Amino acid sequence: MRFFNRSRRALRTDGVAPWLVALAGVAGLAALWAAWFLLAEVSVYAVSSEARLEVERAAYPVDAPVDGRLVAVHAVLGRPVKEGELLFELDAEDSRRGLAEQTAAAEALASEIELLEGELETARQALTSSRREAGSARDEQRELVVAASAAAELARSEAERLERLHAEALVSDSALSQARSEARQKEAALAALDHAGERLRLELVREEEERRGALERLRRELRSLQGERSVSAARVERARHQLELFYVRAPAAGRLAELADLKPGSWLGEGTKLATVVPDGGVRAVALFAPAQALGRVKPGQPARLTLEGFPWAQYGAVGARVGRVSGEVRDGLVRVELVVEADGGGFRGPLRHGLPGTAEVEVERVSPAALVLRNVGKAVTGES
Repeated sequence: MRFFNRSRRALRTDGVAPWLVALAGVAGLAALWAAWFLLAEVSVYAVSSEARLEVERAAYPVDAPVDGRLVAVHAVLGRPVKEGELLFELDAEDSRRGLAEQTAAAEALASEIELLEGELETARQALTSSRREAGSARDEQRELVVAASAAAELARSEAERLERLHAEALVSDSALSQARSEARQKEAALAALDHAGERLRLELVREEEERRGALERLRRELRSLQGERSVSAARVERARHQLELFYVRAPAAGRLAELADLKPGSWLGEGTKLATVVPDGGVRAVALFAPAQALGRVKPGQPARLTLEGFPWAQYGAVGARVGRVSGEVRDGLVRVELVVEADGGGFRGPLRHGLPGTAEVEVERVSPAALVLRNVGKAVTGES
């Protein structure tokens, strides 16, 4: 304290006024501000008109595939579901009856085909057996003809021998007559066997043709029934598919992010939106910018942050991200920009869920405050927005 008192007395003694000290302090502050104004850099952000979080894999809409009356709701909002899990049931009584009728017709046709296949197999076995018996009959007939031919040849030779002996008066007329009669009998027996063999051959040929004709008719009938079975199977499959349309199932594994407020008994038209299944996986941010904000300014790799509605920044922080892709087309007056969310959300302390809305800010450049002021002045002078 004594030191400061001596300093004040020294200043008064030297004649330096206090206002000069204050002026020096102000000048120093002004110099510091001027240095910051001219040399420092501040971030310039492009602010989106809207933004939202989305899963990286596309969400699956669940729609009513047919018209019908809702009879059961198994879906619960926010609950995880497996692929193919039943979510809704529509009244399918008519389709169930149709499937039952088609199934019964197919089963009757299958029984008929089974019986016909049995008949066809029996006919095949009968034809095989008939051919075997015919071969045996022909062999037996051939043996009889060979034996009869040998007997006829022997009788003929005996008659010729007796004729020579009769010419020499060595054999009586009665003996020659008996030999000739026996030769004629043997020839007649051989002729009868030849005739019987030809008749047997014709009968066997006719019988085989009849059996083959019957077999071919059975085959044609079987082919026709098999064709009908194919058509019937297609009808059953179509009826089963039609029935399955009344059971609305999850198209993929994930979580039910949206659920229509429907009660059993409600009438649903084809295409009515029932729910949305969001697949499991990471999230990304999609932001829509005015063309003046984005075109030529927002580029891949730039840092960004996303403030979510309902999650105050002071309490939850912002979602850290970087620009991933920038659309080169303007749709509905806006440019679509996809942001890659950091692995931990950039320190965001809230949930990262599909569909959460917010506002995205992308750092497009860093400039000095002086350049920023001059730019805004220039816009004001030229009337640019």
